[in-house]
Amino acid sequence: MPFPTTVLVLLGSAALMALPCSAQNMKPGLWEINNKLKSKDGQVEKAMSLVQSYMDGMPPEQRKALEAKVAQQGFTMPAMTANGGILAKMCVTKEMVARNFVPVQSAGNCTVTQKPISSSVMKVSFRCTAPESSGDGEMRFHGDSAYSMTMRMTSNAAGAMQAADMESTGNWIGADCGSVKPATPHRVE
Repeated sequence: MPFPTTVLVLLGSAALMALPCSAQNMKPGLWEINNKLKSKDGQVEKAMSLVQSYMDGMPPEQRKALEAKVAQQGFTMPAMTANGGILAKMCVTKEMVARNFVPVQSAGNCTVTQKPISSSVMKVSFRCTAPESSGDGEMRFHGDSAYSMTMRMTSNAAGAMQAADMESTGNWIGADCGSVKPATPHRVE
């Protein structure tokens, strides 16, 4: 797998399931998403460090192309945080919330499943085919403008399946998405 594709897979996996919409729980507008991945063997963290190094040294025209590809899926270019997290912004429209579409950043065909447990807790899972990845977790809504989520994921990010745990938070920034285009909705079951 070429390294730029690996970059997209890792960034996509981190943003994957970033914001499942539920009409009764989410505000439309601009959201800030913070994900942190942890693996038992440290390989995911090592790969993310390599991704950061690669992105830091990326030629401007290549970085611009990568930013454009990420923007087509409704996200700002994810940034690595000091604590090893991945921070991105995304736009969710009123129509997306009303139709329970799920914005998913991924290069492949993905299916997302949501199962409400209560008005503030939901089980979520996803399965993607290209590249192969999947995850299962639980999302807790903190009103209509914040959430936290834990998820167990596997992804074929570097030619072999890697397992990781993801902790994610989302915070509503405001109704105006500014220059961030709406996220690409995927099928929800």
